[in-house]
Amino acid sequence: SRKQYSKELKLELVKKHLEDGISYWKLGKEYGMEASIVNGEYEYLFIHFKLCHNHTQQNNIVKKV
Repeated sequence: SRKQYSKELKLELVKKHLEDGISYWKLGKEYGMEASIVNGEYEYLFIHFKLCHNHTQQNNIVKKV
């Protein structure tokens, strides 16, 4: 059976991949999981969350000015 990993851990690994440039293969090796576990849907979710969060912050900055 396949080991289950938390969504938080998967999103943390996607963040490391995108922001620090660490490959999924290296992250998988470091955390003892297959690279395919984190890439794909979790990368999409992280990028979507970050875009929404940045958009909200930009709107707040505009309102304060």
